[in-house]
Order: sequence, then structure tokens, then C-alpha cells
Amino acid sequence: MSTITSSFHSTAATLPPKRTETSTSLTSLPKPPEAPSPDPVTSLDAVSSPPQQRGLKFYTFLLSIALTGLLVSLEATVVSTALPSIIADLGGTSNYVWISLAYFLTVTAPQPLVGSLSTIYGRRNPLLASVLVFVLGSGLCGGASSITMLIAGRAVQGLGAGGVNVLIETVICDIILLRERGKFMALVFSMITIGTALGPVFAGLIVQYSTWRWVFYLNLPVGGVAFVLLALFLKVKSGEGQAGKSFGEKMARLDILGNVIFIASCVSALLALGWADAVYPWSSFRIILPLILGFAGFGVFLRYEGSGYAADPTMPLHLFANRTSLVAFLLTFFHGLLTVYVLYFLPVYFQGVLMSSPGQSGVQLLPTVLVMIPFAAAGGGMLTKVGKYKPVHMIGYGVMVLGFGLYTLLDENSSTAEWVVYQAVESVGAGLVVGVLLPAIQAKLTDADTAKSTATFGFVRDFVKSLDAASGARHQVVGVFVESLKRTWQVGIVFTGVAFLLTFLEESVELRKDLDTKYGMENLKEETAKENV
Repeated sequence: MSTITSSFHSTAATLPPKRTETSTSLTSLPKPPEAPSPDPVTSLDAVSSPPQQRGLKFYTFLLSIALTGLLVSLEATVVSTALPSIIADLGGTSNYVWISLAYFLTVTAPQPLVGSLSTIYGRRNPLLASVLVFVLGSGLCGGASSITMLIAGRAVQGLGAGGVNVLIETVICDIILLRERGKFMALVFSMITIGTALGPVFAGLIVQYSTWRWVFYLNLPVGGVAFVLLALFLKVKSGEGQAGKSFGEKMARLDILGNVIFIASCVSALLALGWADAVYPWSSFRIILPLILGFAGFGVFLRYEGSGYAADPTMPLHLFANRTSLVAFLLTFFHGLLTVYVLYFLPVYFQGVLMSSPGQSGVQLLPTVLVMIPFAAAGGGMLTKVGKYKPVHMIGYGVMVLGFGLYTLLDENSSTAEWVVYQAVESVGAGLVVGVLLPAIQAKLTDADTAKSTATFGFVRDFVKSLDAASGARHQVVGVFVESLKRTWQVGIVFTGVAFLLTFLEESVELRKDLDTKYGMENLKEETAKENV
């Protein structure tokens, strides 16, 4: 902990000389640059009329990124079911919390850094490297001979998974019109939701019929297939102006100090949340101190990003300078929080009230996943059809309020039909919204902000979701049951209600009908012509 503390003191004391070109503050946020007006006839990067039909290469690429997203999301939750077998085999009962915590620390903290790197080195090579790192980490986990080796492998896995999460979404934004992104984002986010929800069931089957090591070993062939597909079909540009530059010149663009502050803050906060109850009580200074340092560090980071010291800020404050983007980031936070709510407390209800086993509770959670997928596609389709995200948000969060209201009716006498229908109602709303959040964030930004806005979006979403895995308190909650769960769902109604009210603050912005990106598909005009023949 002294290392974390000293990093914040050294950060505050050793700021580099202030740049004089710009100066901003949190109270006077910089305005985003005006979107350029590309010539649709002469520019290969500006595409005002994308083809309605897409070829086999495109859909193979889409399949590969969906498969990769499913793979990394499964690893977020598989360990919870396999943990007893792992501990029985490797020991290390005092360190078990690190098996999940190491993964979520390295998934969440580096995401803005990955976004910055992708603007320097392009999207393709960092994405392929992230898949390889994830597969390498999976191999280390599967072959672990000690709990320490397993934790190290999980940390490596997390580094790869964090890069994959950011970059597959960034690539979609690079090659798909803003108005059409919702339906493709919905596909990726649906795969992530499926993986997160079904991870415990998947792990339970493997542990029952084989060994826990195959929870990780199966990632090797599947990850290998995803890597080959991406290598063959991910043909995107690496950005202009980077060819011929040395490693040092490229790295000079990187906001190193900003990333140090951010990663240290994120690690400090997640460590506190991971240790709370599982290792130390909430009242311990070992929890309170890093938690305070973590969230104070986020404030220092934002102040630094807006100070003008960074040549190319990791998280430029103009991402939050317009009302619509700011509200959409908040809606992303609430959507992630409410997703955690459902995936966390419904199993508590099934196991603690209905007396289901962990495996049975995973099956009982299926309505949440199965209903969300078609309605995620419907939400993306609505965005493409009408070109407006605000009504989708309003309908989605409104239905979620109803769903959480229905959850308060659950008790020990609730029938199967009741908990299935209640899940379905809430999932309708969550599904409609899931693919339409990032397009709303990017509505008033330019395509030049794609990587950093996507990385910030990914961090907000994954930081909230990491709280589920970081918390060690579920076993304590199971002992309280019906009355406390009703209060829990009532708090959920408040969260969904706040999110619903926030949708009224969004502006109705016409989504862009062109792309002006340096990172689009290679030979886009030629591919378009071939596909339209």
C-alpha cells in the first residue's frame, strides 16, 4: 500500500513543465473539434453511402470479433464455480480472492492506455497482440502448478482481455456508420452478456465431467481460431502520418504520466473493493485508505488531463464537454451497475430463497440472457431505422424501472412463471439500451475521438462490472434473504429511475451519415464495388 500512496505523492510533486498552447479546467471544458466535411467522391476514408449489402469477408470478421468477445467474457465469471476445485488442487485458501481480482485489475485499469496506443499503432496489431496475450495467459492458468502461478496467469489473461474489449468495439466504430453501429454493437455486447451470465454454468459442467484446468485450456484452440480469422480478415488502415516514425517519436505522443496516475488510482480503488469483507472489514484503514486514494486519484487524473500538460491526453475532457456525451456516459454507468445487480442478486434469490444449487441458479438466470439478445438487436435496428438514440434510451430505461419493480414481488412462494416473466421484462429494457449507448456518446464527437471515447466507455462499463467479482460479500448476503432482497430491488428502482430521468437531458442529435476516419477498411471503394456486383 505504501507503493500506491507514494505514487500519488510523487505524481503531485513532479509534474512536467506546463505546456503553453492550451489551458483548460474542469469548470471550463475544452470543446470538441468541429467534424470535417469530407468529399464523398474523392476521399477513400469518407463514406457517405455505405453498401446495404456486405460480403462474406465482413461477416467472417464480425464472427471473429463476436467469438473473441464471448471468449474473454466467459473468463470473467468461470472461476467462481471452479474455485473450490482449484483450491482443493492448488491450496492457497488465503489468496483465493486474487484469482478474480488480478483478472479484473488488469482488464479495467489499462483500457484508456490501449485506446491511446491504438491511435499510434493502429487497431490491427494491438488487437492481434491482445488475443495472443489472452491465449498465453489461459495457457499459464491451465498449466499452473501453484496458486501464485495461477494468479499471474489470470493477470496476463486480463491484460489481453482488456485490450480485446476496447479494440473490437473501436474497430466496429471505424468501419460502421454511426447510425448503423447500434445493431453491430448489440451483437458484440450480447456475446459479452452471454459469456458473463453463462460462465458459471460452463465452468460447472467442465468441473463435473473433467478437470478445472480445461476451463482455461479450451481458450487455446478457440482463441487460436479467433486469431487466425482476425489475421486473415481484419484489413484496416493503421492511421496517417505514422509511417517512418521511430519508436521514440511514436511513444512521445503517449500520455505517460496521465496513464500512471489513472492506473494507480484504478488499482488502489479496486484493491480496496476486492479486499473489503473478503480479507479485511470495511472499517479497516486498509480498505478506507486505498479507497480514498483511488477516488482522489481519479480527480487528480481529470485535473491533469485538462491542465494542458499532456500533449495528447489519454482521456481528453472534451469527451465530457457536451451534455449528450456526459449523460450517455452516466447512462453507461447505470446500465453496468444494473447489470451487476441482476447477475449478482438473482442468484442470491435462487440459492438463498428457492434453495437452488449454484448450477441450477445459473440455468434459472437464462431468461435474462435469452431475452436480452433479440431485444439488443431490436434496439440497434431502431437506431438504424429512425436515426435517434433518445427514444430508445427512454423506452429501455422505462421498461427497466418496471422490471425492477416486479423484482420486489419475488418471495419464497413465487412460481417459476413469475421469476421468468420478471426477468424477461427487465431484460427487454436492458437489451434495447445495450447497443445504443456508445453511439449516443459519439453523436456529438468526431471520428477522430473514436478510440479514446470507446476506451473511456469500456472503462466505465467494466469498472462497474468488476465490482461484482471484486466483492467478497455474496455468501453473507445469502443469509439475509427475502426482506433484505426486497430493499435491494427497491434501491435498484431508484437507480433505474435516475437513469430514466437522465434520458430527458439528452439532446436529439442527427447521427452522422459519413465516416471520416484514418483507420477504416483498406481498399474500401474496391471492396464496396465487388460486394455490389
